[in-house]
Amino acid sequence: MGWVVNAVGVAVVGMVAVNLNFWLPKHIPAQLAHIADAALEELDGNKKKLQAQELWKNHGAVIMAEALGLSSLKPQLDRAGVPLYAVVHERKGVPEFQPYFQGKVFLDLERRFYGPHERWMSLAGLLRVNFWLNIRRVMEKKVEGNYEGEGRLLGGVFVVGSGNQGILMQHAEQEFGHHANLTDIMKAVEKIQHINSKNKI
Repeated sequence: MGWVVNAVGVAVVGMVAVNLNFWLPKHIPAQLAHIADAALEELDGNKKKLQAQELWKNHGAVIMAEALGLSSLKPQLDRAGVPLYAVVHERKGVPEFQPYFQGKVFLDLERRFYGPHERWMSLAGLLRVNFWLNIRRVMEKKVEGNYEGEGRLLGGVFVVGSGNQGILMQHAEQEFGHHANLTDIMKAVEKIQHINSKNKI
């Protein structure tokens, strides 16, 4: 009987340990220079290639390298004249993803938007309570996917000002479903200085 108590104790300690934030991957903020010359490919069939800085050159941009929550901001971003883009690290799953996203989707050929040091969710992350709560939220929204590809690479959100204004706000996913604060995103969007040009990607 004693071994059962010990086993339960070890299991409880293990579950508590994996749910401590100590184990979450550390984030090193990206600098504008790191993402500006990232090679991107538009995933709309024409495979147009461009440097990332073209996305925000005149109007700034909100760029997501994470889940779908930002699409709810599209009407506000349109009123502000700021485009919304998604940058993904692989082609798998994009056809399933696109119907839920209200913007253009680009493939980050060098995974610059996932650095400067890539952050991966560990296998222990699958035992975290937040992971399963976030899975449940996605299922409740009836977001479909093919569950193929590498889903452990963590992304984030960038609000980038026009020209050389720089990165105005940056959010890094700490685990699956750790979304950026939408209010913080819009506060950063308000700081974007538009350059007189009607050209958008």
